Amino acid sequence: MSSRISNLWESLFRRIPIVKRITVWYTIFIFLIVSSLFVVSFLVLDDLVIYSSKGELEKEVNQAAHDKDISRIRSFDDGIFFSVYDEEGNLLRGDRYIDEEDAPILNDGKFSDISIEDNNYSIYDVFVENKKEPNKSYWVRGVMPLDSIKRDTTTLMFLTLVISPILMLIIIYGGYLITKNAFKPINNIVKTASEIERSGDLSQRIDVGYGNDEINRMSAVFNRMLESLEISYNREKDFTGNAAHELKTPLSVISLESQYILDYGKDINEAKEAMKIIKSKSMDMNKLIDQLLQLSRLDKENFSKEEVNISEIIESYIDDRRSSIEEKGISIHLNVDKDIRLYTNETMFIRIFDNLVSNAIKFTKDSISVSLLNTSDNPGYTQLTVSDNGCGISKDHIERIWDRFYQVDQSRNKDVNIGYGIGLSIVKKFVDIQNWDIEVESEENKGSIFIIKMH
Repeated sequence: MSSRISNLWESLFRRIPIVKRITVWYTIFIFLIVSSLFVVSFLVLDDLVIYSSKGELEKEVNQAAHDKDISRIRSFDDGIFFSVYDEEGNLLRGDRYIDEEDAPILNDGKFSDISIEDNNYSIYDVFVENKKEPNKSYWVRGVMPLDSIKRDTTTLMFLTLVISPILMLIIIYGGYLITKNAFKPINNIVKTASEIERSGDLSQRIDVGYGNDEINRMSAVFNRMLESLEISYNREKDFTGNAAHELKTPLSVISLESQYILDYGKDINEAKEAMKIIKSKSMDMNKLIDQLLQLSRLDKENFSKEEVNISEIIESYIDDRRSSIEEKGISIHLNVDKDIRLYTNETMFIRIFDNLVSNAIKFTKDSISVSLLNTSDNPGYTQLTVSDNGCGISKDHIERIWDRFYQVDQSRNKDVNIGYGIGLSIVKKFVDIQNWDIEVESEENKGSIFIIKMH
């Protein structure tokens, strides 16, 4: 039974907004503190004030007694009545203030508390001895009424009792506003997330506002996450549209050629010509699909690594293709340091190197340079450079050349500029997985330099 009640209470409590829960907790806490202080003050304040007042009475009477000149002792000073008596108790100066029959006997260095007709007094006496002239010794008495002190204490307690609730309300409301404002970014997060869920619009951002506290920093992190999601979503959307477009063209050609043979094909030569076109477009689709599979494999990082002699790989690659490259009227220059080894995947490294060289061949005028060198200014790093003297890339396009299906000049003739804009995406993805760095230096009409810094 008690467990069910506890669970029910916890369930109900958790339904209350967190700002109100915090407000309730610190309200109870403040109320307990203020109540405790008030009760303690009520119990001990009178005693503390009277004790302090007696200390002041003692101080003032001692000061008057040591003045040595009774003519300078005033009858009333700072709430204390002063009187001077000779050794026989006869009044020499001041006013008795208290009738003689009610006054206590003179008692050196002692306090006397008396009550006369509901009026309370505290009395302190000091005997001043004159050793040279004993008959001139005298007493100094100080009388302090305590009722006025108690009235002041009562007034103070009353004011405290009246003001405390007002101050508590101000503190509670101020704390509520501060807490509500502190949790405002969380409400903005919930509101923005709900709106994104409803509309599917990833371009929305959380209103962070000013400040650098933990919640504001969390909101900023959420905004960066949303920005990353938006970029990824847009890239995937572009990727899907571009892939569909690139596949649609060869499929349309295949469909048209097949229909043409069926409708108008009269001899074997026409059929062969159509089959060549169909085969060419099928190979284009296979190449595109192969590149897409490579990207998918890189996305999953599904490949092994081992120590590879990349110097031998690059030299062998260039030696095997030098003749075919030079037949196109392109000269190739090679500069490779010997026996450079890196921990990587050999097949994927050959693929990205092939993409860089093929890209250089596609856009160069008549020359390509390839170098693989250990960097002297940065020991432990190796730099692979592939450059051409072609048309170059404008600054507006350099950042986007790594995007899938992106091509700097979409209007180029596909018979000359054969490609789908995926090769450099594969290069960038593999470089990132290896934790390498890649840079592009390019100037229009002068050529491009692709630099990979490996370690």
